Amino acid sequence: NPLDSRYAVQSATVAIGTGATVTHNFVIGAGHVLSGTITESPGGTTPIPNAMIYLLDQQTGTLVNGRMYFSGAGGSYTIADIPNSVDTLNVTHPSYRPHREADLSITADLTKNVQLVKGAYFNVTVLDGSNGNAPLAGVLVIVARTGDIPVYALTDGAGNCKIYGLDAANSDYIIL
Repeated sequence: NPLDSRYAVQSATVAIGTGATVTHNFVIGAGHVLSGTITESPGGTTPIPNAMIYLLDQQTGTLVNGRMYFSGAGGSYTIADIPNSVDTLNVTHPSYRPHREADLSITADLTKNVQLVKGAYFNVTVLDGSNGNAPLAGVLVIVARTGDIPVYALTDGAGNCKIYGLDAANSDYIIL
């Protein structure tokens, strides 16, 4: 399962002639490992499962290893096959304020624990105005602000959701 893997996405195009046999080997474990635990702040003792973790290469702006990773049930994560690089570490979860750490120099295996803070939140109700204001379930609601990582949630059966992870000191959010 690619979502459970700790390794980089790899692909290759191989041309095979009629009746030929071709072997193509992929190399894993050639880079560095970034690992740690995502927990709730304050205290750092409550693990946060299903946090999305990704690295952006600061020179190219591209996703390192071509994928995103998720913390496990105990909040732990591991990202392998990271080349020597200077990256920005991003950690998001719908219930918490996003964490962004720039200038993370990865030249050896590294442990990076991250504490996420519950933020302010919006209570959102989505109704279908063309259908007698019937609640809409399963609607993706996104809250964005210039310069911040967007946060998101899906509406429940009653058309409701809460969008956590917001900074109460800001008032210029856009709800999509």
